[in-house]
Amino acid sequence: MPILGAGTAATALLVAAALYVADLSPAGRLAPATGHPAGRAAGPTAAGTAAELDIFAAVIRAGLNPAAACAAVADSSGHPRDGPWATAAVLAGMGVDPARAYAPLAANPRLEQL
Repeated sequence: MPILGAGTAATALLVAAALYVADLSPAGRLAPATGHPAGRAAGPTAAGTAAELDIFAAVIRAGLNPAAACAAVADSSGHPRDGPWATAAVLAGMGVDPARAYAPLAANPRLEQL
């Protein structure tokens, strides 16, 4: 005497196949973050630049030097080792001429006067 009827067995088989194909595990659905919302340009936004300048100004007001301020912005941006703020922090921290040290920030037209 079978435990499951033919209809129940077929339904269970179809559900199992659907779950196998759907891959319900989070690892199968998640992809590494790129740091940029889908469908948007990878360049700096006005809001992002404003937030970066707020952090930079806060660190300067706290009494730290511009190299430390650049490093703080780089850390908060999610790119602590690459990007213009990190490059400027390293160059300024090494004592490079300020015009050269902060040149990477000029790539962002909103920061070229900084």
